[in-house]
Amino acid sequence: MLPDGLRVPEIYRVADLGDDRLAVWMEDIDVDDDPWLDETYARAAHLLARLAARRLPGTAAGTSDLPPGLGVRKVVESRAPALAGLVADDAVWDRPMVRDRLDPGFRADLSRALDRLPALLAEMATLPSALPHGDAAPVNLLRPRGEPRTFVAVDWAFGCLLPLGHDLGQLLVGEVERGAMDPSRLPGLLDDVLVPAYVDGLGAEGLTLDAAVVRRGAVCSSLGPRTLFGAFPFEQVDEPVPPDGGVLDRRAGLARFVVDLVLDGA
Repeated sequence: MLPDGLRVPEIYRVADLGDDRLAVWMEDIDVDDDPWLDETYARAAHLLARLAARRLPGTAAGTSDLPPGLGVRKVVESRAPALAGLVADDAVWDRPMVRDRLDPGFRADLSRALDRLPALLAEMATLPSALPHGDAAPVNLLRPRGEPRTFVAVDWAFGCLLPLGHDLGQLLVGEVERGAMDPSRLPGLLDDVLVPAYVDGLGAEGLTLDAAVVRRGAVCSSLGPRTLFGAFPFEQVDEPVPPDGGVLDRRAGLARFVVDLVLDGA
């Protein structure tokens, strides 16, 4: 089922410990931790598209007992009220960590973006779908040193049908979320690297889909309803600002990027 170049770790033994517990012995991957280049991203996007194209609705590999989009809707239901409360709290926006990093119009734009989420979820339900990886951040696509052209996929998520293009969301923002990539790279990486490579991967499996549809799949099911909530670490507002605020600056850039995506066309 997996395309050449994408695999999962070898499982050596599974022991049932009872009480819904399992002990698993699996392969320890010697990971190449060099920075991801555009070529690395393109290869990952291509393979994730091929994976999705092999897991379409109506196929054995694309079968799920969960309602389409359930995982993303649950994220919104559980996290939107808390973020709305932070938006409404004047004290949050007076904290140095927030005030010194987010532009003056960000608070109002974030509020508008939250209001847009129901429309994004409605649009998500209209887009062509498949079973994706679900959490395809670079940290979950391990690169074995001995297999430089291979990704080992771990931490699969959601297990429900989601729009084609969903996996591009975490693939795009994962390195910025952990402070390892500058957010200025995001627009070009999305439109010039990831989306074209994903469309090409679908085509390799005989599936033709417009690039704009793939991009909307990423925005409506991942970059909006998922990334929006964790783009900026508001949960840390009461903690001291670290001497090196570079990670916070990058997260602020990510937050602005995601809010603008959500509001695009609103």
